[in-house]
Order: sequence, then structure tokens, then C-alpha cells
Amino acid sequence: MRLEEIQQPYDYVISLGAACMPAFQLKMNNLRSFSGPFDWMGSPDAKDVARLLRNRFDKFMLKENMTIVETAFHNTIDDNDNFVISHTYMLKDELNNIVSGHDFPVIPGKDWTDGYPEFRVKIDRRINRFYDRLQNSRSCLFVRMSASYEDAVELRSALASVTGGQFNLLVINTMPNLSEMIISPAGWELDNVCCVIIPETPGNWRGDYNVWRQLLGGITLLKP
Repeated sequence: MRLEEIQQPYDYVISLGAACMPAFQLKMNNLRSFSGPFDWMGSPDAKDVARLLRNRFDKFMLKENMTIVETAFHNTIDDNDNFVISHTYMLKDELNNIVSGHDFPVIPGKDWTDGYPEFRVKIDRRINRFYDRLQNSRSCLFVRMSASYEDAVELRSALASVTGGQFNLLVINTMPNLSEMIISPAGWELDNVCCVIIPETPGNWRGDYNVWRQLLGGITLLKP
């Protein structure tokens, strides 16, 4: 698909990772209407995302599968996108290859597991809301950063199995030293899928605002 073909109104525009940039830019462009399970998470392999979509997040972020990767200064983020700078645990779901860096603040005298019950309620709420929105939508746009052609084929198939209405998938890959955006690169002829390649922004997790405005221009949310 060409970029202009996906630039249309949708019921929902939803991030599928791979990190925080898509959710942040959807919010900045007034296209993010709810918090999804992949928002503010690290999901480096799109095939894991496709598998989780199909199995309805079975065994997702179970406490027994989570290990500490590191502690660092990150924001903790709630469902209303309130950012609080704090020292947080970065925890990896080893079974599903998903990383949480914003959900578990480091609190003296407490273990990260003390915050798990509250996290579990939040993530289950996001998963249930995610599938409810998908099943009852007329049209959705999904945005995924970092995916190969083969990944996109798997994602499209998984999305078709869980989405009630029509959908499109925008895949955004990056390339160093790129002078201008590449739209629909050769070999990406997939129905319902638009691929673009944008310049890398090393050290800037938010991305280039102008590039994202170009990507998301013409995309709007339909009124309920």
C-alpha cells in the first residue's frame, strides 16, 4: 500500500511496539485513545507480537517468567499517561521476550514483586480493553516499528484473526544516514500493509516530530 492509502479515518490507531516511540507519537498527534498492552514496552521481535496476538497474551508477563535486566532512571507511566521520573526496574518476560521498563519503581526496603499485583491488574485491563476494541471496531490502523517482510506477513495474519472490522498495518523501519523517507520499498507488495523507512534518531527515543507528522498526516479518529 502507498502511504496516502492508509491516511484516512479509523476507529482506533494502535501501537504494536517495538518500543515507546509509536505510542508517544500517536499521543502527540492526538491519535491515541487508550492504553494498549504493547505501549511503553520493549518488544524487539515482531514474531513474538504476532504469537501473543493469536494466543490472547497467554502467560504474558507472569511473575515466575520475569527477571531483572537492570535498574535505570525511567518514567513510571499510568493508564492516563502520567509520567513520573523515578528509578525503575527493567524486567524481562523471558518466555515472551518482552521488556517492561516503566512499571516497577525501585522502592527502598521493597522487592519488585511487591508491585506485581497492581501491575497484573493494569496489564490485564489493557489486554481485555485491547480485544474489546478490536472486536467492536469498524476500522483500525496498527503501527509497528521494526519488522521484516516476513514479520509483516505474520502480523497481518494474526491481526486478521483477532480484528472484527477492516484494518491496515503501518510498518516503520529505520536506516542510518538516510536523507529522506522511503515509502513502499521494493518487495513490500502486501495488501493492507504500508512500509516506510525513516532516518534513525540515535539517542532520541521520541523520534523526529516532523517525520512523524508526515507519516500520520491525514489520519484521524472517527467519532464513536
